[in-house]
Amino acid sequence: MTDYLTSTAWFRRRDQWFALELARAGKLECGVCMKPSRKRELELHHLDYTGVQQLPNGRWVAGEKHEDLVCLHPRCHEWVHQALDNDPASGAAITRRVANERVIARLRNKIIGYLGGLR
Repeated sequence: MTDYLTSTAWFRRRDQWFALELARAGKLECGVCMKPSRKRELELHHLDYTGVQQLPNGRWVAGEKHEDLVCLHPRCHEWVHQALDNDPASGAAITRRVANERVIARLRNKIIGYLGGLR
């Protein structure tokens, strides 16, 4: 999927996702730390690559559903990938989507707990 993430199809899909999310929710916020942010401060993470395909001519089709993507701050995005790579429980998940949802929920709870302890 590395080739896809550098393709024109992905960059168009990314721009479309941010525009739709902003119109739908009225704001953009990180899926882990929940901090409202601007598009330029966020990256998109795939919960699932279903719908993404490469045609025989080498061109990519960006067919992800809106809900298969989540915006994250770069550091939060890094934490998600580290947890997916290093946590045996994540690897035991039935699907990539379930693993991602578990990791994101666990990281969000840690941040909320940490912030609650600061009050």
